[in-house]
Amino acid sequence: MLLKLNSIYLKRFYVQSDFFGAPIVEHADVRRMLMTMKAYIEAMRGLVYITAEAIDISTRHPDPGIREPKHELLELLIPVVKAWCTDLGSEVASLAIQVWGGMGYIEESGVAQHYRDARISAIYEGTNGIQAMDLVGRKLPMRGGGAVKDLLGMIALLDPCLLYTSPSPRDRTRSRMTSSA
Repeated sequence: MLLKLNSIYLKRFYVQSDFFGAPIVEHADVRRMLMTMKAYIEAMRGLVYITAEAIDISTRHPDPGIREPKHELLELLIPVVKAWCTDLGSEVASLAIQVWGGMGYIEESGVAQHYRDARISAIYEGTNGIQAMDLVGRKLPMRGGGAVKDLLGMIALLDPCLLYTSPSPRDRTRSRMTSSA
């Protein structure tokens, strides 16, 4: 709902607003924020779809051999989806406030209310801190870490490079400093 309302307002904003001779949406920083918001929303939506599939299969599939692994995946994903999507939803709403700019536009568009609604969602259904404790204390140790390994295996099927990280800039700097000494 929040996303649909914002897109309606943005279309109107695109036509009505003029900033330095062009509609504000044509300015690079505004486009960057809008594309960031779009990427965040698509990532959240994808994770929610994976979780919804796990709910369906874990509760309705006739084969327990398929049902049980999906239930385990669901248990692992729920605190991640809840916390990550609510935090990112607040970030998207905050970016929307910045896109809309001045107080008149913010109040007219309703984006301030969207931000308040998004912010409170981090508290509903257990705060994100409690979700994090649940993830670390109960979900990650499931099957001796096997559930996480299975999830990482699923990720590796999408792109094996996602499992490997390059050294951080800090590690590269430390390596250069020790090698030159």
